[in-house]
Amino acid sequence: MDDDVEVPIIEPVSEEEREQISGSMGAVGSRLILGAGIAAAIGTFSILMISPYLGLHAQNLQAPASIIGVILGVRNLSQIFFRVPLGKMSDNYGRLKLIQFGFLMYATAELLLFIGPSWHFVLIAAVFIGLGMSAIWPTLFALASDATTQDIGAATGKILRWNDVGSIVAPLVAGLVLSFNGTTYRHVFILAMVLTITGLFLIRLVLFEPIPNPKSLTVLDFSKDFVRNFFKSFNDAFTASTNRSLLYTYLSVYFIASAGNGAFSFSPFLMKESGLSDSSIGFVFSFFAIPVLVGKVWLGSRVDRFGFKKTIIGSLFVSSSALFLLSLSSNPLMFFLSLTILFAALSVAYPAFNYSINQADHLPVSKGIAIGTLGIYISLGRGISNLLIGYLWTLLPLRQVFQIVSVLILFGMLLLLILPIPDDIR
Repeated sequence: MDDDVEVPIIEPVSEEEREQISGSMGAVGSRLILGAGIAAAIGTFSILMISPYLGLHAQNLQAPASIIGVILGVRNLSQIFFRVPLGKMSDNYGRLKLIQFGFLMYATAELLLFIGPSWHFVLIAAVFIGLGMSAIWPTLFALASDATTQDIGAATGKILRWNDVGSIVAPLVAGLVLSFNGTTYRHVFILAMVLTITGLFLIRLVLFEPIPNPKSLTVLDFSKDFVRNFFKSFNDAFTASTNRSLLYTYLSVYFIASAGNGAFSFSPFLMKESGLSDSSIGFVFSFFAIPVLVGKVWLGSRVDRFGFKKTIIGSLFVSSSALFLLSLSSNPLMFFLSLTILFAALSVAYPAFNYSINQADHLPVSKGIAIGTLGIYISLGRGISNLLIGYLWTLLPLRQVFQIVSVLILFGMLLLLILPIPDDIR
């Protein structure tokens, strides 16, 4: 960052100003969203600096392929257990404390990656990353509803716009760091940790607490609330899954999440196998997202034109094709093209899931719980796909594994074609 670039600083607000956070987004709500956006950008930057190199670092520490699958899967599977309970707890303990807790988990993970002498430390770090993501993202989305009661979608979009910036810049910075002679993944990890710790203090300046009189954060009360919310979240998820419209949506998101995450997690190994340098891997991960982010609104609106089922079937077909193309890639341009196509398919699919839930009739749970359960299925699809790819990699070359996963995604597409779709989400 250039020295002449100013970082927006938000002064703490009074109790009277907090009471103004209602209705359409006013000045105070806009300031809240700005602070949440900056927190999202820093958190995304910190994690996406290290993500392309997490598995590669474990491989350098002699982790077998199956363990690499566990490492890459556990950060998603852990969110099944942490995400909903921690998101609900921000209502009691305050948004700011939960976000700071998440940043602390990120910094701990990055420290473990920097100092760890074996792949066991990478595995523990992955759990901390999942815990941090579970604390930060539901809380950031809750801030959107704190800022306004009428324009929640627009407020969420503004937070995600900051996330998009972080997702482009972070791998680019990591690639630049690794382009210098003598630098290793550990240099990227320590830089990410410094950034996270800086963000931990910065968000005290750019983000105020919108929850009036939040509870004190004691270990005993926190643990009790976590256990109570943990069991309730799974009961809510089971209830939501009994609805035919929601179950069709959840099966769809499971296959979409499986297609996307496995590719993003294991494609660095294909790039390395093809002779790409560590810095080139970072550059590919930075650049492939740019064309899709430019057309993100247009891609997200496809469901409005084609309906839910056609949108999901098309996204799965394109995702499967992109995975097969990825298995054939051998140079930066081919990797860029295949990952761009895959990211575009995901950018079409994910807005369709919110569309489906909003269209569904006679839900057995609130829409908030239905969307929260959607996150559980996303984490499940991402986690299981990483475990599966890691296991298959012990038996077959990785390129063949990608081709098998491509075929499995097609089977998922055929299953959704065969299953009758409820009329209310068609």
